[in-house]
Amino acid sequence: MTQEQQENKNPNHDDPASPERYHAWQFIPFAMPASLDDLHGKPDAVFTLPITVYWGPRRPPFDMMKTGDVIRAYTEIVSHGWVDMQCELINQELLIEHWPSLLLDKRRVRPAWEERFPELKARMHYQHIFLLAPEQ
Repeated sequence: MTQEQQENKNPNHDDPASPERYHAWQFIPFAMPASLDDLHGKPDAVFTLPITVYWGPRRPPFDMMKTGDVIRAYTEIVSHGWVDMQCELINQELLIEHWPSLLLDKRRVRPAWEERFPELKARMHYQHIFLLAPEQ
């Protein structure tokens, strides 16, 4: 490396934590309803998600009577769905119940939803205490 190249080299170029380095997740938009009361999904619904929201290899219908389907569908809808879809498909009680299990981006999506909806953060706290509580 020449002297000029050495002087112009950005020392933070390879540092993933550098404020000069950007990551795709920083630019992916996500949406949130104004209130959890806006969520009117049916607790026994069965639906498929558009490819813009769920692009998994299998595209089965999601059955809200099955815990695994609730977790997968709600993870995708919270992360990639628009407000109208969230309001139509997410059931408020199911969301609160399964919130701790959703696989959400912990840098942006989860903190934003928990800041807007303290009852979700409280559910995480409750789940944490419940899991750590000694057995009687």
